[in-house]
Amino acid sequence: MHSDVRGEGKGSSDIHILHTNSGVRYGVLGDKPAGPAPTLLVFAGSIEHTLGEEPYCHAARLLHTDGVICVSLDLPCHGSDHKPDEPAELEGWRARVDAGDPLIAPFVKQASSVIDDLIRRGYSNPKRIAAMGTSRGGFAAMH
Repeated sequence: MHSDVRGEGKGSSDIHILHTNSGVRYGVLGDKPAGPAPTLLVFAGSIEHTLGEEPYCHAARLLHTDGVICVSLDLPCHGSDHKPDEPAELEGWRARVDAGDPLIAPFVKQASSVIDDLIRRGYSNPKRIAAMGTSRGGFAAMH
């Protein structure tokens, strides 16, 4: 499923919001490439924050100009993953851990489904995929 909705953050007008068949929301910087391209998963917070705001989007935007597909998902408790009954962002991480709710495993499963979706759609070369992040995003990318 593709949405015409674009990012809302500063400098994020070129973020395309897509959804996997199972409903996982993710953002892609720029348009679909002519063929499967190297892909970088970038994590820092929400999709729009990560791909649309400096300094978090800096590396992604540089690599994008060289043909790398740059993609992001909302980290746990950020963006659309934030649940109304919990604190946002890192305080939300703490609340989920304290409640015994899984934090990283569901995120990894979502990221994996996004990779599968990007390959299926012809965006990504399955042999050239990497992940990076800033702070909590680096922690998520490591997983």
